[in-house]
Amino acid sequence: MEEIFVFLTEYTEFLEKMEVTQQEKLDLLLSGDLKKIEQSIMVQQAMDKQLENLEQARMRLFQEHGVEGKTFRELIPLQPEAGNGEGSSSCRQDWQLLYDRLQKAIDNIRYYNKKSQDFARSELIKTGSDAGTVDPSSGVYHPDYGLSLIHISEPTRPI
Repeated sequence: MEEIFVFLTEYTEFLEKMEVTQQEKLDLLLSGDLKKIEQSIMVQQAMDKQLENLEQARMRLFQEHGVEGKTFRELIPLQPEAGNGEGSSSCRQDWQLLYDRLQKAIDNIRYYNKKSQDFARSELIKTGSDAGTVDPSSGVYHPDYGLSLIHISEPTRPI
């Protein structure tokens, strides 16, 4: 389980970096600097791909350790109440603290993403521009269609 804990620590640190990127993206949207907004979108797309790769690695690792289908939260009660004294083994409290960090990062990413989407939608309404809100393949209006470039993809399964 120590290998899973190390991996989930890296996963959490990545999400914390992604949180900072989401906050920066919102600040850039508010600034109106189109060139920097474009760069931010490219960074976000790269991070989305990294997140997808991390999620695939997490699923493989969980499978290798016989905990396939379990979530991070479900692994916490399976951990020992205290470490075994060898220094490297994590205990239930360590797992819970890490889970709390991960959940905070996810919640903040969702918050910043929603703020970014709301701002972009508001700006589209102000300018009277509905360009991009109609799916060209179907011709059907969808309020989120034109905002796909500023949306963060989330893990396909709870972690």
